[in-house]
Amino acid sequence: FDDYSAGDIVIEEDNNLIIGITDRTSLSELENEIYRKLIVLDSSGNEMKENTRYISTGDVVCFVNNNGAYIKKYEVCIKGDTDGTGTIDVLDMETIQKSILGIGDSLSGVYKEAALLNGDDTDEVTVLDMEAIQKDILGIEKIN
Repeated sequence: FDDYSAGDIVIEEDNNLIIGITDRTSLSELENEIYRKLIVLDSSGNEMKENTRYISTGDVVCFVNNNGAYIKKYEVCIKGDTDGTGTIDVLDMETIQKSILGIGDSLSGVYKEAALLNGDDTDEVTVLDMEAIQKDILGIEKIN
């Protein structure tokens, strides 16, 4: 899986992440784009079935062989989907705002990675990241 990519989807072996999946992506759309046998697990470890919800930040994409055995697992990071719903919306902005103000859960792990949007190479979530989500929602500049 080293240097694997399909379309805009990229596997980051160093971080064990799969990035480049757009918000509002269904299981069948992901399967069609990747061209590999896979299973998607939600953050609780439950297997995703088609048409139940969107692929979300925090899900795990498991590549499997023909016998259904796991080959490799990658955590999903959808840039802008900071709350793990598979969509980019005002709730993602709120999640960042609360994290910045220290009044909500602090963003960490893949959710923090999903919030780092302004490209300034820092590891800190800022209002510029929140602004990127706002621009996406308004259709001014898409994140993915």
